[in-house]
Amino acid sequence: MIDDHVRVIKEFIAACGNTPEKVIPINNVLHDARTYYKIFTKRELLEFIANGGLEQLVFDKRKQWEKNFTQQRPLFVYSFKFKSLHLPGYIAIIENNIIGNWLLKSFHPPTKGNNPTLGDKFPNLIGHSEE
Repeated sequence: MIDDHVRVIKEFIAACGNTPEKVIPINNVLHDARTYYKIFTKRELLEFIANGGLEQLVFDKRKQWEKNFTQQRPLFVYSFKFKSLHLPGYIAIIENNIIGNWLLKSFHPPTKGNNPTLGDKFPNLIGHSEE
């Protein structure tokens, strides 16, 4: 059986290309995409994801979303680390089975991890500050 996170990321990437209206960026996703990756619109961001922009994708973790609407059918956050050209990245998504859409929760450089990159060690190189 395929691991759940593998299914989730494959379906999310497909949704970015095939049903972008069902992918909803929340929090500071669009701001962060502009600031750190020079991706200026939702359309550009979803096209970037759908067309293979998340290179060297590695599963990070799955956890229950802290802002769940109901405990009977909780939503889960799936996070991944990636690289795009030379830039490290972190993406977190939520599959909302209740209403059939996706929430793009985070899209920014990684802020921690066991595998630091030059971008982690020298954040001013890619324009992000410590959190």
